[in-house]
Amino acid sequence: MTITALQIDDFAEDALNTACLAIQTRLGVDDGGFASMFFSDNEVKSKFIEYIKAEIHNYGISYTED
Repeated sequence: MTITALQIDDFAEDALNTACLAIQTRLGVDDGGFASMFFSDNEVKSKFIEYIKAEIHNYGISYTED
């Protein structure tokens, strides 16, 4: 298996969306607009990407920047 940069970006986006949805569900929030604005700087997504790349390296999974 080889993971691409696009897949890593998708994984990070999915992780952030899942986290936000879990919080919103527990709070009874039915609109994701505030989360979208709050996370617009991509700082948290970048940390998810960093973590995903570390996991890939840790488990010896093939990775390509293409």
